[in-house]
Amino acid sequence: DGDLLATGCHDKRVRLFAVSSGQLTRTLVHGGRVYCVALRGAVLLSGGRDKTVKVWSVAEDVAAGQEHVATLEGHEEPVRGVALAPSGPARIVSVSRGGKLIVHEPATGAAALA
Repeated sequence: DGDLLATGCHDKRVRLFAVSSGQLTRTLVHGGRVYCVALRGAVLLSGGRDKTVKVWSVAEDVAAGQEHVATLEGHEEPVRGVALAPSGPARIVSVSRGGKLIVHEPATGAAALA
């Protein structure tokens, strides 16, 4: 609905806020320092020091503790950027500190291009 804002922090947490009220709505634990987040609709991505990308469902009907959908691997350095492909087949793109770009297939978690 466009009312959510996601932040990532060195405390290994991703926080979701309702823009309209400024209220914290959800806190997720990534597992390592969080360096980047991307949010589109009910899909949230986080990347960080642990060299992984976490995929979360932040739909209102998802119960607390059930948000984690997948962990995507393949980087040898911390993940510094994440994005959902803007069109075409649903794909997740991540880039590490060293510049390695991986295009992940969300359905399988496999790296389509690396």
